[in-house]
Amino acid sequence: MRQVDNKCLSQSTSPLGLVAIAVIAGAMIAGILTIGGPGAGRERKLDVARADALAKVEALLRCPKQSSLRKILPIDVSYAKLRLHCASHVRIRQEDLRDPVSGHPVQYRRISDMVYHLCADFSDPSGWHLRRWSKINPATGCLEGSLKDPSGSPFTR
Repeated sequence: MRQVDNKCLSQSTSPLGLVAIAVIAGAMIAGILTIGGPGAGRERKLDVARADALAKVEALLRCPKQSSLRKILPIDVSYAKLRLHCASHVRIRQEDLRDPVSGHPVQYRRISDMVYHLCADFSDPSGWHLRRWSKINPATGCLEGSLKDPSGSPFTR
């Protein structure tokens, strides 16, 4: 059996080495506390999927090929109503109208003929991971849109 040289071990645990180890460990702990662990990462990923789903429904509400004279929001965002609203100009899939996590229908509120709210049950609607969707109100978790908005994009420009 081979013996370990104690002299070599004592050199590897010098004060400078211990400081470096402490700094690295501190940085790792600070990172986990800042961004959260694996569970928080999973929740952020699910929130992004929900925001993407709202953006898809918003695109369907806008119906790019629809005449601007006929732009009035449908009563609800059911498959049949959106097919009628878009006059079959866009491809609509049933799954596009559902929360990708829960499977429940997307929460749609028609505020007026031109203004709507699309809402989801975000785990953290005010989180940094949703900042690219500028129309999502962090207090409510709703994408607040209007057919009057010329950009039509739920993303920050």
